[in-house]
This record gives sequence, structure tokens and C-alpha cells, in this order.
Amino acid sequence: MITRVLTALTFLALISAPAAAAPKDPVCEKAALSALVKLPQLPLACSEQDSSQYCSSDTPSTLLDDPSCNAVAGRYAKTLDRLLTARWWSTPADALETCRVRGKPGALTKDESDNLDLGSGALVQGTDTVRMLVLPDLCGAAGMSNVVLVVRTAHGNAVTPVYFSFNQGGQEGPFSLDVVHEGQDTYALFTTQGHDMQDAYTTTTAYRIDPASGSASLYPLFIDETGETAMLSISEPVVDYTSNDPTALVTKNGHFQPMFIRHTANDCSADDAKCKPVKKIVFRWNGKAFAADGLAQLQKDYARRLAVQRACIVRNFDPRQGSAACNTDMGCEDNNDLSLLAYKVHLFDRARQYASDALQSCTGRARESAAATFNYLRAKKAAH
Repeated sequence: MITRVLTALTFLALISAPAAAAPKDPVCEKAALSALVKLPQLPLACSEQDSSQYCSSDTPSTLLDDPSCNAVAGRYAKTLDRLLTARWWSTPADALETCRVRGKPGALTKDESDNLDLGSGALVQGTDTVRMLVLPDLCGAAGMSNVVLVVRTAHGNAVTPVYFSFNQGGQEGPFSLDVVHEGQDTYALFTTQGHDMQDAYTTTTAYRIDPASGSASLYPLFIDETGETAMLSISEPVVDYTSNDPTALVTKNGHFQPMFIRHTANDCSADDAKCKPVKKIVFRWNGKAFAADGLAQLQKDYARRLAVQRACIVRNFDPRQGSAACNTDMGCEDNNDLSLLAYKVHLFDRARQYASDALQSCTGRARESAAATFNYLRAKKAAH
């Protein structure tokens, strides 16, 4: 089982090509060692009860409830302005990582080389102007990390948090960054990996970087049945399936590929011989985004299924319980719709919870995320 999981994850890492691997026989050079910097954790509060951090991307409502979550970027940028030197930026990220693991000049031992890919993986990835910093062991909890994107500008360092309180759940080296230059634009593709008992999966989130300020904003790089989205999710079965499909590459050598294929696990039952292990959809670059083949029909089918789901929710909504007995598979729209219905019957706490769930399930979709934010803040105000 472990071998199969790792095989699937090796393929999935190709979805958004990770930072370049360390040399075959990594050596910590004195120059790189002198450029090494110990990166501090984000200055965010920890719970005294369970050593957790309140700011969590897994619960996006916390980022709305606590202003310090979003304000931390500016504070951390000032810290990095004092720490990150021109030598640090000019030293390749893999050279810095080699010295971080070894701690002294010389060639890495086998165990030290293995450690580059274990735990949180490479803590610094990227180019000489755009880098991802993984800040592990937040609040003293192993396997929990904050991840930020830092961009070097003429005026200092600009910081964008890309994940608060990531729980890697035993996954080794779950993070990767791909920096893409396309025309005059620079993009950062942040990818996380994980697996459960059935599937191995990755999620890639796309950001476009403003060259003047260095700020990174979510960018709708993909267009699928749901519309424009900044997130791409890929999955494959972890048992009895190996793809290693090179057409899954979104990027290569710092540029977007002309096309790629998205794989989605079908979670077939053991007795269904006709079920294909994965569903494949081709995406093609159109100069601004990757659009799925057959997009018009995909969106038409999605709209039809969404209409059926919404009709069921409206028809079966219980104003006393604030719920609807419907089988739903479109969590983003489902939670936004239920939040609206619960708010109308003055079930404000219920409406707030639905909106909180929508904030998570709608991530990457600008219009739906804006609706979830509106629903959450309105219900929160009404509840008080």
C-alpha cells in the first residue's frame, strides 16, 4: 500500500511542476551557508488549550473574525526586510536548503539527503525574486505549518500568506511552488499534496504577481464546468492504478504548457468492472487561462444539475431546523443557498455556519467566495 501511495503522489507532483530537485550529490558550500537565514514563525496567537493557531485556511471564517490574520503579512514583511539579504536572494533555494539540513560545509550524507524530502520538505523554494517560505511547527505542533509567498521588489519584500495552519497529516514534503513567466506577467502556482485511504490528490492555487507592489492575488487560471477558478484539484486512486502521464504537466521550464489533462478519481466500487479509475478532461491554454475542452456542454450539464439541486433545497427547506433533506454534490452553491434561506427565517447562527462552510468550499471562485463572505458577515452581525 505504501509503495502505491508514493507512486501515485509521484505522478501527482507533475500537475504543477515542483521546484527543481536538489543536485544528485548535494554539497553545502561556504557561500551558501553564510547566506542562510533562520526564518521566524508568523507572529500569530496560539491557543493555550490545544496548541493550535486560530488563523486557519481550513476554516476561512477565522480570517474574517480575526483582523490579525490578514494584518500579519505587513508585519512579517518588515521582519523579512531585516533578515533577507541580497546574498540570500541570489543564492539558489536548493543550495540554502542543503545548508539548512547539513548545518556545516560539506557533502550531505544519505540520511541528510533523505531529510530534504521528509517532514515539511524544502522550506525555501522558488527563484531569485519569488519564493515560497514554509514555516513549520507552528505553536510547537509538528506537521503544522504556515506558508507564505515572498516577492522581492525595489522597495523591500512583499508577503502574501498562501496557507495558514496547514496540517500535512503524515504526508512527506507536501508543498511545491512553480514560478511562471508568460509575456509580461508572472504567476506563482502553489501546490499541496496529500492522500487518504482511497485517493492521492493535489490542489494547485494560482496567483498573479503585481510587478510594482509585489503583492500576489488569486488568479482565475482555470475555466471548468463551475466557471473561472484559481484552484485546480487532481486525484487518483492509491490502489491498483499508476498513470505517470506526462500530459498532466501544467508548466514546464517556467512556462505554461499548451495543454494538460486533469485526472479525477471516480472511486469505483470493487464490483463495477465498467467503471474507469479516473475521469480525464483536457485543458488548453488560450492566452489568459486554461479552458476545458467541451466547456459549453460541461457548463450546460453543470447548470442543469445545479438547477435540480436548488429546486430540491427550496422545496424541502425546513424553516424550523434550517436544513433541507436533499442529496447535494455542489457544496459551494449548496451552502450559500442554505445560508440565504436560513437568514430569511432568522436562523442567524445556522446561516453563519452555512456561510462558513461556503467560504471553504468556494475557495478560488471569486463570485461565489464574495457571496459567501457577504452571507457570513451579514449573519454574524445579525446574530449579535
